[in-house]
Amino acid sequence: DYDDKLCHHYFHVLDRDDDKIVSQFNYLDDPPQKATNSDSISQSIKGYFFKIESLKGSFWAYQNMSAACVTNSKSSVKLFGGSLELIKGKIFQFGENISFIFQDYEIIFKKINILQDLFGFDLLISRKANETLDKIEQCDYVDDLSKVRDYYNKNPKCVGKKFMRIMDTGILDLPKETLKENISSVEYYSSKFEFDDEGRIIIKNRKNVTDLIKMFNDPVA
Repeated sequence: DYDDKLCHHYFHVLDRDDDKIVSQFNYLDDPPQKATNSDSISQSIKGYFFKIESLKGSFWAYQNMSAACVTNSKSSVKLFGGSLELIKGKIFQFGENISFIFQDYEIIFKKINILQDLFGFDLLISRKANETLDKIEQCDYVDDLSKVRDYYNKNPKCVGKKFMRIMDTGILDLPKETLKENISSVEYYSSKFEFDDEGRIIIKNRKNVTDLIKMFNDPVA
């Protein structure tokens, strides 16, 4: 998945013609100026954006909200006019982790789950996954793509992320003959796959499908 290496972050440029996705970020071009009282924050709020500015530019950061973000203020005080005062009501606390960064319709993220759940990225992932499957079919890499499509269709939310990432690895630019040579040269994968007379990977079962997806996501191949 996207978070299998903690040091990795992923980058995506939004298609501005994709209204279903982009429309959810348009209001950041002219955000409301009125602050929200923490007492009015309800459990229905999923998260918040805050803007970070510097001399070099600015960007928006999104932080997912949990129940712990709003706490009781009975024992909290603030410094006001040189004296300490008890805070009445609730306190809205910012956490330490950022879910993703948004700048000029470009997104940097580590985990795509929140983008899937709250910002319609399931639609994007589905489209990219199907584009990847179509590309695999065009390249004639496998003898029977229907089993691969069936595997994706049974769990598109999870498997779709893996197919989406394949398109960025560059492996689908390889000729079929080169891909076969690469697979045969890697001991781990050479024992995983069989090829038909036309040099296509033979897909017999679910294990072949999962090995195929792993191989496509592996830069070694």
